[in-house]
Amino acid sequence: IQPLETRAAGTGLNTFCNFLFTFFIGQLFLTLLCAMKWGTFLFFAGFVLLMTLFVILCIPETKGVPIEELSEAINQHHWLWSRVVAGAPVETLDEGELGSDDLLAAKQAGLNKV
Repeated sequence: IQPLETRAAGTGLNTFCNFLFTFFIGQLFLTLLCAMKWGTFLFFAGFVLLMTLFVILCIPETKGVPIEELSEAINQHHWLWSRVVAGAPVETLDEGELGSDDLLAAKQAGLNKV
């Protein structure tokens, strides 16, 4: 989940990676099929198994977590990412940075934490 500030860049990077890896798989498939026969499908099944384990173990569940609290939930409460990004600052909205109108609008939008 990308915050609004980085959503366009994140979506663009995601689309680029998707097209890139789809191209690589398309280029490799026939070569692997000729070389490995039915083993090609076991090869890709192994990658699916590895990706499934990665998702289960390393990607935290964010259902019901507001986008404003995602950084804190992932960086401080997840078993892996709290160690990887230890000491990373959790940005909060400071009243001194904004004018009173901006602060009121941000609080109404629920942006107490970024």
